[in-house]
Amino acid sequence: MKGSILTFFVCFVGTKVDLSAAGDYNYGDVIQKSLLFYEAQRTGRLPSDNRISWRGDSFVTDRGVNGEDLSGGYFDGKNLGGSQEYS
Repeated sequence: MKGSILTFFVCFVGTKVDLSAAGDYNYGDVIQKSLLFYEAQRTGRLPSDNRISWRGDSFVTDRGVNGEDLSGGYFDGKNLGGSQEYS
């Protein structure tokens, strides 16, 4: 997770942006809420510094057909059990 956040900051925060048209928009708040959103999508065993109080460990025993460990990662919205026609 920390590597993903670092990559995000290097790619987006470290980029020069013309803020002259930004007005009073609080980009720091946007980045903070975006990162919090992605933290809420985590699955598997969560770290002790988990900031999402209602999100606990999930899908920790998932295994693939050959016994691969499928726990961890992020929810992506495609696991709804239906087809893409609803999106």
